[in-house]
Amino acid sequence: MAFLDGVGISRATLVGHSASGFIARRVAETHPDRVARLVPINCAVTLPPQVRREMQTADQGLQDPLPVAFVRDLHASVAYLPLPEPVLERLVAQSLKAPARVWKSALESLLGFDDAAELGRIVAPTLLLWGERDGLFSREEQERLAAVIPGARLRVVPETGHSPHLERPEQVVDDLDAFMRAA
Repeated sequence: MAFLDGVGISRATLVGHSASGFIARRVAETHPDRVARLVPINCAVTLPPQVRREMQTADQGLQDPLPVAFVRDLHASVAYLPLPEPVLERLVAQSLKAPARVWKSALESLLGFDDAAELGRIVAPTLLLWGERDGLFSREEQERLAAVIPGARLRVVPETGHSPHLERPEQVVDDLDAFMRAA
């Protein structure tokens, strides 16, 4: 909210991928007057147990400097389609800018996040984008999310993993454009 206030934006469409999807919908729950539309990409109602275990394991071993191989594998392993090398290199470079303490804090916050009881408060038109080959969040989890957010629509991106915006950017742009133009 401080960012929106700082740049003078009263209402915005929020788009968030994975953990950022949790953040975007939290804003939609707590400040419904400020969210015009909501687009969580490959998100879930709550973290599935296997994702929770993997995050807890990753959190325990993180220290500075972050291993390049760990960060690279993290980004590459969740994609179904191989990411173009320049995209992957940029993701790794940007991710390495954050120290281990920031990664740990983010993981801890995500592990403690649970807004399941608040999802029904979202009033913004909502488009859920989900890659059908996502290894983290299942189709059932997407349908559950669509069922609890009033009026939410689920758009499945075929043959795509956890990062549709990176794996099929043209498709995601088309979906976002159509959603933004809809009445």
